[in-house]
Amino acid sequence: MSSKQLAAQTQQGVFIQATSAKHQAKIVDMAKQSNPVTAGNAIFDAITTDMRKSLTHSNTHILMLGASGGFTQEAQHKQISALYLQQFEKVNNAKVVMNTKVRHFIFLDDLDWVSQQITPFLGEEQWSTQ
Repeated sequence: MSSKQLAAQTQQGVFIQATSAKHQAKIVDMAKQSNPVTAGNAIFDAITTDMRKSLTHSNTHILMLGASGGFTQEAQHKQISALYLQQFEKVNNAKVVMNTKVRHFIFLDDLDWVSQQITPFLGEEQWSTQ
């Protein structure tokens, strides 16, 4: 696959990646600049590596930001939230926070919201190692 083909493939599904046309164009541009082999390997690893079991033994605190903005019905948002929560149900140090208005590239759709979630998470005193 060439970079041009990767960009064309990305263009076909970009509507589920971000809400605005400007951000969708940015995603396609990122695909144009990506090495197709590296991108393919990264996607392969992401969809074939199940880290759930190893995370149950982790002492690291985890913040998972979930997005369900590609869906319109309340039942769909609840179903997606349940899927995210299910992934971390056996991980004691995990916190899942959902946003029903953003899509996959959360930081493009709502950087302020992302910052509002990450900043306090990083500063939480009860998770200090001191």
